Amino acid sequence: MSSRVLLSRLSNSFVFQCCASSSTVYTAPEFTKRPVFPKKQTAKNEAKRFVDFRRIKCKGGNGGNGMVSFMRAYAEPYGGPDGGNGGNGAHIVFQADPSIKDLSNIPPTAKGKNGIFGAPKCCHGKNAEHLFLKVPLNTLIKQCGTGVVIHELFKPGELFIAARGGAGGHGNQFYVSNEIRKPIKAEVGGEGEAVDYDLEMRVMATAGFVGFPNAG
Repeated sequence: MSSRVLLSRLSNSFVFQCCASSSTVYTAPEFTKRPVFPKKQTAKNEAKRFVDFRRIKCKGGNGGNGMVSFMRAYAEPYGGPDGGNGGNGAHIVFQADPSIKDLSNIPPTAKGKNGIFGAPKCCHGKNAEHLFLKVPLNTLIKQCGTGVVIHELFKPGELFIAARGGAGGHGNQFYVSNEIRKPIKAEVGGEGEAVDYDLEMRVMATAGFVGFPNAG
């Protein structure tokens, strides 16, 4: 006989006896279906892993496409071209920050946002905001695979553009000329750069031990 069935019978008999002797009804306590385990408590001062090397894939945002549009107004159904330009894509920028101590906050991949497309009535698309990744001071930016040092960030606030975003495409208003009064073409936004880097910290020793070597 299972424990659940036995517990149910005992509780029913207990309630029946109590009802026969007194008008007060006692019910058995309710049990949860699943056991509740205590949550693991993490210490606030727990030591974190120190990261001094990181490989990152950077991809700049694409530029927005230009717009092909013609003005439509009252008493002028076939107006001139009014297609706006697309916005520029976002750059990926490394910024040196003295408050950052290691490279643990650097993600494995970083992708910038794309620019907004152009709109009618000569409305240009909005440029995407650049993505800034903060790195510690004395960070070496190396070419992925070869290990060639491209740049070193050793001044607070120093910037390095890792991947440039694509330029926004021109709308059909840009192509108006004396020969072509109503162009029907627009430019596609440029594609952002895609570059891989190896970030490495140049750690300076703050203490040293002086003594005799172990001679066995």
